[in-house]
Amino acid sequence: MDVPVWIPAAIVPSLGSIHDSDVSIMIKRMGTIEPLPFDQYEALTELLWQSFGDDPYLRYLLGQHDRTIRDLLALRLRVQAQTQQPILVLRNFQGQIQGAALYAEPKDEVSLSVFLRYMVQFLLQGRWRLVWRLSDSFRRIEAVRRQSPSHYYLTLLVVIPEAQGQGYGTQLIEAIHRLSEADGRSQGVWLETDVTDNLGWYERFGYQQLEGIPIADLQMIALFRPNP
Repeated sequence: MDVPVWIPAAIVPSLGSIHDSDVSIMIKRMGTIEPLPFDQYEALTELLWQSFGDDPYLRYLLGQHDRTIRDLLALRLRVQAQTQQPILVLRNFQGQIQGAALYAEPKDEVSLSVFLRYMVQFLLQGRWRLVWRLSDSFRRIEAVRRQSPSHYYLTLLVVIPEAQGQGYGTQLIEAIHRLSEADGRSQGVWLETDVTDNLGWYERFGYQQLEGIPIADLQMIALFRPNP
């Protein structure tokens, strides 16, 4: 199950602690969830490409240019590493990555910081149309997101196509829920999606639909799951 979200991360009490607590590494029936080291983030480019290469939102931003989409995915991961935002990965018993969750902590300035880094990169490359579309999307999404209580922002949830339907998406999203519930600053988890077929899946975990976010011909739907 994926969350096709772009632009726009606290593990309590710090990123380092995720290795040392029950919240940090969760052994499940089908695999292990753990934080990915920053220097390995770009290795996820192919995983994201397999799952998001035909995503309607990316096609809106970049058209049918596959190479440009792949470059954007790599840049997305590079910025995630530069800003030291965590990524959780799920590995099977053979150690192979089956899925990943990218998220932001309940700090508004993180999203702005990441967004500004995107803009500099794309302006230097002369991608003016992309800059305008990203800016417009960011403005629309943030206008809705900032109305919600302090939260973890689940920006991407992805499972490789051949591993979907095996419960990996459930394991990853529940890991984010645990982080939010253990963090005194957070009141829940927020995400948006343009895949209406996924709404029932999210609602199983207690997500509530907030409102639609029109972006060109797309309709993003904001969802929020309050901590129990």
